[in-house]
Amino acid sequence: MNATVSFIPESAPFSVDQRMWLNGFLAGMSNSGKLQSTIPVPPPAPKAAVPAIPLLVLFGSQSGTGEGLAQAFADKLRAHAFAGGGARVEPRVLGMNNYKDIAWADEMRVFMLTSTWGDGDMPDNAVAFWDWLKGSEAPSMAHMTYSVMGLGDRNYTRFCQAGKNLDSRFAELGAKRLLPLCECDTDYEAKTEAWMTEALGALDALVAADPALASAIAAAAEGASRPHSNGHMSHSVAVVNGTSVNGANGTVSANGAKDHVNGTPAKTPPVYSRKHPFQAVLLENHTLNARGSGKDTRHISISLLGSGLEYRVG
Repeated sequence: MNATVSFIPESAPFSVDQRMWLNGFLAGMSNSGKLQSTIPVPPPAPKAAVPAIPLLVLFGSQSGTGEGLAQAFADKLRAHAFAGGGARVEPRVLGMNNYKDIAWADEMRVFMLTSTWGDGDMPDNAVAFWDWLKGSEAPSMAHMTYSVMGLGDRNYTRFCQAGKNLDSRFAELGAKRLLPLCECDTDYEAKTEAWMTEALGALDALVAADPALASAIAAAAEGASRPHSNGHMSHSVAVVNGTSVNGANGTVSANGAKDHVNGTPAKTPPVYSRKHPFQAVLLENHTLNARGSGKDTRHISISLLGSGLEYRVG
């Protein structure tokens, strides 16, 4: 016997706000006698375990730019569907000053992003790491693949020297270079974006060529294709006065229009960037210098509300 479903279960792929709205809508339709029909909601299908690929992202940073780029790269790694969605990456982001906490024998994939301080010096948080790396205590890296992105200024003679140091030393220790050294000038945005995109592609190829990962991906895919506990692949759809609620993909449509709620197309939030800046509201603008000073230093606060942007140092 199939009971009428007049609520959206917590297992349905909706946000809390969406579920509250839909439950209220269904309750109202039920009370008014306009609830036409519902299809019983089957138990949620078990999710197959997707292989997680560990990866280390190291940053050397003086002013915060290298750290910010390392975090941005880690975000891209987490969002990327490796092996056609059959695998995911779990990046760990660490400053180079934490090199003693790393089990180097276990690290298989390492990406390094570093700035150069002054005329060819390592940034402060990478000095000790470089001293250790170029010394006799540095271990063999023959089991490892790596890539380096260097930040610098071509006005200096030893441009991107910190990145060059790391790139050559890891090769000397036996590590396999996944990508050539990327040397970025002060106008680094386009080049770093291209490097990150190229790194994702190179990692995709690396994952596809790894027999152990390929076997794990195949096993996960086989588990995902097995039927649910009720013996068939299915999803839930509740039809309420011409409005369908699709429990498989989380969409609400009116009269068959996908991604619509009450017939209104869902709006895609704008994406802001350097080329498409967000017009922020100025909250504070205070002079920090004493009266009569020849300098004009200010404390400025702006609101990022509604932008989807997140402030990061650098």
